Amino acid sequence: MNFNLLINKAVFITALLFITLTSLNAQNVFTNEDLMHAKTVKKIELIGDELKEKIDVTLHLYAKDTINGQTMVEYREMIRKKYKDSYIILLFAQKEQKVDIISSTNLKDKFNKEEVLDPFSGTIIPLLITKPKKDAIDDRAGAAMLNGYADIAEQVASSFNIELDNKIGNSNRDIINIMRVVFYTAILIILVLYFRKKFARKKQ
Repeated sequence: MNFNLLINKAVFITALLFITLTSLNAQNVFTNEDLMHAKTVKKIELIGDELKEKIDVTLHLYAKDTINGQTMVEYREMIRKKYKDSYIILLFAQKEQKVDIISSTNLKDKFNKEEVLDPFSGTIIPLLITKPKKDAIDDRAGAAMLNGYADIAEQVASSFNIELDNKIGNSNRDIINIMRVVFYTAILIILVLYFRKKFARKKQ
């Protein structure tokens, strides 16, 4: 057999094995490669693995570029059919700018869905609506998903009186609070300038 052909086959088999192993390792996160950085996915995987190991709760993240014309209700019910007991799933669609959380009945009171998804004080939406700095890489989706995922995991673990080793904790929430203050301060300044101009025109 041709030596080059053998090498090509070996390369192909190795690549196929690598892809298979990679997909097997990604048990908690289902996303597009261009939507979230590998380091972010790895951190989420660590949190999810620890939650599963310590209290047997499955916490998944489905973050997609688009849900291809489906409504969020249709999409979440399609995902829900794949799972039975003790699951929580964070859903995100980039193009549609939709976020949702679904869970099995036995876990609904183990975390506060409204608190996580609150547009003003939650751990996801405030990051999604914050504009990235000029010339900076836009990683809002990854940061928001990591924050939301970690928030859910920590709330669930706390409800079982368990502390996670792989957690983000208060320092991350402090960053979110700072960003929130900057965001609303900017809005306030814009409104003040707008009304000042409006009153100045009336005086003239």
